[in-house]
Amino acid sequence: MSGSPKGNVEHFLQVEIPEEWKARIPEDKLTALEGVLREDPRPAYQKDPERIYGMPFAGMDVHFQVKNGILTVCEITGYKKSDRI
Repeated sequence: MSGSPKGNVEHFLQVEIPEEWKARIPEDKLTALEGVLREDPRPAYQKDPERIYGMPFAGMDVHFQVKNGILTVCEITGYKKSDRI
């Protein structure tokens, strides 16, 4: 037996990063960020197309929405570490 189990189909998102946000990403990090985003970093139980999600990446907070299989970066800010454990 080889390959993926039945029903385990890989699904990748189309990633759109507007130029204004792309300009804030170090060139050597852009490909890695696009790779992480295309694998859909949202929690599995949350698929709200109106929600803005966020994740830390390479010292930045990356905010995005996912609608109809397209992940669009909405904002990139400096990473702020939370005091929560």
